[in-house]
Amino acid sequence: MLSGYSILIEELEVMLLSDLFNKDVILDEEAFSNAAKRLKKLSESVQNFKKDVNKHLSDLEQGFDTPAGKKFIASCKSSLISPLNDQALVIESVADNLLLAKNSYQSVFNEYQALNNQIANFKK
Repeated sequence: MLSGYSILIEELEVMLLSDLFNKDVILDEEAFSNAAKRLKKLSESVQNFKKDVNKHLSDLEQGFDTPAGKKFIASCKSSLISPLNDQALVIESVADNLLLAKNSYQSVFNEYQALNNQIANFKK
């Protein structure tokens, strides 16, 4: 009776392994690099936008040469420029972390490729 269970368990293990090997696991190291590049470009775009906003505020500042106008310009700078600086820093930090993660996980990518090769050979 016990040997019947052993055979059943072995058959289940083979079925599970077979099912496991029929599913694709995707681990794309280029996605890390591409995302980092796109985020770097986004950070540059935010910096360029910040420069444009600064230029427009400088243009406005000339016409707002009153105490109220100076407060308005100061308010615009703190509520527009400061968040843009913060946003650019966060985006750039995420991009840098993606590149660090890609480098840190290089051994995982290598093992993943080796595992995929083993699975491909198993399917043959």
